[in-house]
Amino acid sequence: MQTNAAGSPQQAEGASLPLPYAVDANGKKQPLPGAKSIFIRSGTVEAMGLAGLNAKAGQLMGVVPREKLLADIQFQGVISDLHPIKDALKAADYEDIVLRLNEDDIYGDGNNFEVATTQATAEAWKAADAAAAGAAAATAAAQQGDAEIAAVPRSKRKR
Repeated sequence: MQTNAAGSPQQAEGASLPLPYAVDANGKKQPLPGAKSIFIRSGTVEAMGLAGLNAKAGQLMGVVPREKLLADIQFQGVISDLHPIKDALKAADYEDIVLRLNEDDIYGDGNNFEVATTQATAEAWKAADAAAAGAAAATAAAQQGDAEIAAVPRSKRKR
């Protein structure tokens, strides 16, 4: 995994945008250290208050108190969607756990969410999303500026 000056993962082609995942030696995407990839069914998504997450709307992350996640495991036992990461949740180094939507199954494991079990991973996700949003806004502004210039008749354009 390559990192930028701040220690966040970044794209190998020299781009400065941090990535919300790691890339192994074979170029395959992997969860960041401190992140667990998991499949969460729709009932659990709703119960945890994550039903409003939507990649198209730019809402990729939600926060759920660790105790609520552990209560689900306690109530449902081994059939809980969160049971496979029970020990990682107990060992998490912060209380309000960040979950990130993985609609596109970027790891190819069939899972639809990632859970940050370390504060550092949660912060890296937030930084990557903020950088991506900033880049998208800059691109949109540049495209709008180009469209405005193209809308002006050639005789009226500044040289």
